[in-house]
Amino acid sequence: MEEREFESIDAHAGDSGVRQRLRQCDNAQLKKEFESLVAEHRAPLRAMVRARIEPRLRRRIDASDVVQEALLAAHRRLDQFLNQPAIPFAAWLRRMTLERLIDLRRRHYAARRSVLVEVGVSDGSAMTLAKTIGYQGNQDATDRRNESIDKVRTAVQRLSSADQQILLLRYVDRLSNVESADVLGVTSAAASKRHVRALLRLSEMLNGRS
Repeated sequence: MEEREFESIDAHAGDSGVRQRLRQCDNAQLKKEFESLVAEHRAPLRAMVRARIEPRLRRRIDASDVVQEALLAAHRRLDQFLNQPAIPFAAWLRRMTLERLIDLRRRHYAARRSVLVEVGVSDGSAMTLAKTIGYQGNQDATDRRNESIDKVRTAVQRLSSADQQILLLRYVDRLSNVESADVLGVTSAAASKRHVRALLRLSEMLNGRS
């Protein structure tokens, strides 16, 4: 079954229990326990990555590979999670996965001597953001529809990386403000302000006021 780009993770379910289970493991048990815990998160993480891969990178960056590499890194850095009780397990996994994706994007664009783009936008993500701000664009013909998607993608990529991330987390990944703040490592108040600012900025650009 195809995974939806906006499938979400319950970021606050049983995090104290997760830490307890991991702390009780010896070295031989730890990998098996970790694999058991992350199993339910793999599909939503892949969907999150796909939502951030624009068409030009689809053949170069595979969502499953990104998630697998991120989870391997997460396993190596479990102490980081165990020593940060404020961050939910799901948010930490999202953060690790986004860091891995950004690293891969940096390598790709550096190799091509292109402008660095840390956050990508898939066609589906562009359409979701367009609907969020009421931007219709051209929907009649395929060429015109693609032109509208490209316009939205260009506008999103003119935003700061922080503004792009908050919009994708809120409207594509469908996370709450608190969950988005956990992923970004900021306060809920800061995430809320960033969200309003980014939404206004994107609306202004797409409606020709910027």
